[in-house]
Amino acid sequence: MKIIHKLDTPSSPRRMKRVWTPKVIFLLVLLISINCIQVGSLVRKAVYKATDFTVFYNTGVLLGQGAGAQMYEGRDESTGWLRTIPPFGQMVFQPFVKGDIRLAAILWGGINLLLLGASAATLFYVARRLDSKCRIFLANVPILILILLALAPGSIQVGQFSVLFTAFWIFFLGISASRFRRWASVALAVPAGIKIYPLLLSGVFLFQRRYVAFGLSLVFAASTLAVPFLVYGSRTPSLTVAFWQNAIVGPNSRVNESQEVDSTSNQGMDAILLRYLTHNPRLELKNPTFPHLSWAKSSISRLTNVLRLIIISIAVWVGFSVWKRLENSPLWGTILLMSLMCATLYLILPGAKSRYAIYTFLSFVPLVLQCFAAKRLNRKSAYKVWCAVIVVGLLLTITFMPSSLRLYGVGLLGPLILWVINIEFLLRLTAKKPRVSLV
Repeated sequence: MKIIHKLDTPSSPRRMKRVWTPKVIFLLVLLISINCIQVGSLVRKAVYKATDFTVFYNTGVLLGQGAGAQMYEGRDESTGWLRTIPPFGQMVFQPFVKGDIRLAAILWGGINLLLLGASAATLFYVARRLDSKCRIFLANVPILILILLALAPGSIQVGQFSVLFTAFWIFFLGISASRFRRWASVALAVPAGIKIYPLLLSGVFLFQRRYVAFGLSLVFAASTLAVPFLVYGSRTPSLTVAFWQNAIVGPNSRVNESQEVDSTSNQGMDAILLRYLTHNPRLELKNPTFPHLSWAKSSISRLTNVLRLIIISIAVWVGFSVWKRLENSPLWGTILLMSLMCATLYLILPGAKSRYAIYTFLSFVPLVLQCFAAKRLNRKSAYKVWCAVIVVGLLLTITFMPSSLRLYGVGLLGPLILWVINIEFLLRLTAKKPRVSLV
């Protein structure tokens, strides 16, 4: 971490005031306002239209009325969508169904805003623990908070769990920085209990050779199968089995439905490859000039699974390779490994949409630090390049672009850029003569 030491200077209130520039404060107020507006959008959609939150609420009502396993076999009546949240996730929603859907949406939106606030506070705590002598990391927290707030609206407006997941991943870093470090795996278990794929982030413990912590993370994640007994009693086992059969592995599961070819909001590699490599009558009807081949859909599924395996394998190899260079700064190393795994997780998602874009938040940390280093070292061209990469990566990830560009899968470039930069950033640590960098 040569350049970090080169940049180290004693902290002072005057120096820290420079971080909160008028531009940063303006953007902070703007983004907070946008997220509050999205809470209002969530309430309107929940009451007058239909959204993800509608399904969660309706499912909670049915479970409160004593519905059994057959509930997962059907679809939500108001939306026609599958019920894709396991009993543990629905248990989180159960208190909200005691009121009407308007009140439930207001409360859930408020909780999301509180989670963003708690995440921001945790970032400040982690920064102070990470670097007690200077404020190089602390100086970047305001920019990271802006990125966090910019990624959040897509999740808030539909009532998804994405803000909660990202908050718990940040809490994981906060707990890792505290004297309760051994319990950090609990924070990773909560998202994994609600949706299975966040369990991928527990691989950080394997990279660190913390096999007991990895085992505990699996135990805590598995315990989420039993916690719903407190709410749903003897129905829990049958509900869990029905969830797996109908939402995960069934022929009409959400995993298969997420491969929407004609939905421009889906920027996952499954949907994009299916658009280009298969023939879909609905897509051709809407966009007759869209170029495509006529491969079998089953071959595309195999191809995307192979690509996922390659992506995960590269991330695992890099994670194991770099830890020897990071173990002397375990908290900093944990942040970088979480950054890599968040980028990997989002890149392999079957349904990558703006509502899940906040998953990539930690992946922006290395980019922001590189940008800061370039500025402090007066490397103007490098600073401009890193600023452009951050802005473009952010816009692509939240799919802030015309629907015509989303149709062609341009949004996939965002998570791909993040993943490649995180891989390249960490590979520098394994080089015998690393180039000038933050690490």
